[in-house]
Amino acid sequence: MRIFFLFLFFIASLNAENFPFGNKEKLVYKIKWGFISCGEATLEIEKISSTTYKIVSRTKSYPFFDHFYKVRNTVTSIWDIEKKRSLFYEKNLRQGKRKVFSQIRIDPQKNIATRKGKEWKVTENALDVLSALYYVRCQNLKASKEIMIDVY
Repeated sequence: MRIFFLFLFFIASLNAENFPFGNKEKLVYKIKWGFISCGEATLEIEKISSTTYKIVSRTKSYPFFDHFYKVRNTVTSIWDIEKKRSLFYEKNLRQGKRKVFSQIRIDPQKNIATRKGKEWKVTENALDVLSALYYVRCQNLKASKEIMIDVY
């Protein structure tokens, strides 16, 4: 599926000096319900080869809130910066009694995505939601311009 994001920014090419996160970065967020801290979320990126980064998003509720609504979410992406595309995307969600597991693999030679044995075509530069976030962070952003991103 092709989705275009309008960010009102200018698209620029990826190169090492544009990377605001270097080879590794970890962001930690407190999740609040009103004024009460009820959980934590992290967003991490780490270089795993000369052209690929691993991006991991984790969300968890604090132990006290686990009794009411336990949250343990992990979303992982492998992003190839040279080819400007995602190679792998995995969601492992636990929210209350609900559990969801989904994994998508991309064959970059065939431009085919596979999930649960089903295949579909993706564009050459298709990104998942996590790699799209970091892709935008690498751009030379300018007001009144737009970025178009293929997201599957």
